[in-house]
Amino acid sequence: MGIILTIGYILIFIRIIYKWKYFRIYGLSQRAILILFLLKVFVGFALALVYTHYYTDRSTADIYRYFDDSKIMFDTFHTNPGHFFQMLFGINDNSKEIVPYYMQMNNWYRQYESVIYNDNHIIIRINAVMRFFSFGYYGVHNVFMNFISLIGLISIYKAFVKKLRDKEKMLVFAVFLLPSVIFWGSGVLKEGLLFFFIGIFIYNFFRIAEIFSAKPAILVFISLFFLLFLKIYILAAILPGAIAYYWVSRSGDRKIFLKYLMTIMLFITFLVSIKFVFPQLDFARILATKQENFINLSKHMHSGSIIQVGILQPDILSIIKNSPHAFFNTLLMPDIFQINSIFTLLAAFENLFVIILILVSLIYFQKNNLNLNLLIFLLLFVTILFVLIGLVTPVAGAIVRYKTPALPFLLIAIIMITDKSKIISKINYN
Repeated sequence: MGIILTIGYILIFIRIIYKWKYFRIYGLSQRAILILFLLKVFVGFALALVYTHYYTDRSTADIYRYFDDSKIMFDTFHTNPGHFFQMLFGINDNSKEIVPYYMQMNNWYRQYESVIYNDNHIIIRINAVMRFFSFGYYGVHNVFMNFISLIGLISIYKAFVKKLRDKEKMLVFAVFLLPSVIFWGSGVLKEGLLFFFIGIFIYNFFRIAEIFSAKPAILVFISLFFLLFLKIYILAAILPGAIAYYWVSRSGDRKIFLKYLMTIMLFITFLVSIKFVFPQLDFARILATKQENFINLSKHMHSGSIIQVGILQPDILSIIKNSPHAFFNTLLMPDIFQINSIFTLLAAFENLFVIILILVSLIYFQKNNLNLNLLIFLLLFVTILFVLIGLVTPVAGAIVRYKTPALPFLLIAIIMITDKSKIISKINYN
């Protein structure tokens, strides 16, 4: 029954790909989109096999633990629908009637809770909703999540394809075919949702930056709302650049670096000052506590890829001091000297490939027709995200996964500054 249902939903989504106008895109045929979708579904099942045989404890295996916890929530729909909808929408979460359900779950509460919203709640709730369609079969969740992820990736592609004329194939690789994006973005994991909301945000944000209209603006705010609760550090990384990009788009490129610098300084001032209004939102202390908890957890779990990080103090100067090291940790880790499994091997070679691309782009740098506003926006987003990840993450394996949403944007920036004609001329000459 599970196989028939899974195949049935695959066929439904294939029909949607061919019928929905959103999938009619310059430089990417519907047939190619179909292949990408089927590739993601296949990798999703391969990921399930890896977690089934490599991580035998379902309560700690990411693709299963949220799926299993969602059953507890979903089953409540049949016994007490009122309690189900309370859990689904977060109403009276701490009441004595609701807490016993959460206590049955393995992942509703984190070992180290903080003022930052627990993003496990969203993925558990979404899996609970999917169970209305899946009847509890994991394969259906895999197909649904991959279609959601595909929409996000398609949105990212659509946002940039008109800005990168004659580089469509390079853009396809950057958005869809990076190993980390294929692997982590194709399972029943948070990364699929991240790509969806980041893609919806980017595509509609560029639209309102050109010509403001209500529908894209609403979608921008909806995507930001979900990013706030899904991964707040993604929101923190993307907002400064987005604000500056919009400012420059509306006012022109004159003094562009000053506009970006002023935006960054105002954003930092806001993060430092907010604790005086809301003491629990002490940005520096939150980062320091997050790092300490991550270090303790990695030691408790005996992680095999622990790396050296600068110990944070709960002040902004400590964050600034440790930021360069954090950035390069995220960019370079794991390296080829830290290979201890097939996963770190693939990640190390992906990092090496990205470094080679950066060097090639600097050698064959494109000076003409460079969209400086877009380039700074991309680099600022990647830089802030890499710094935040590197500051709090002492495990190379975790870094590989956390930086996945930034990699397409890093490669898009590389494509922007690479003079394709110079490379072709060099190849023809040789």
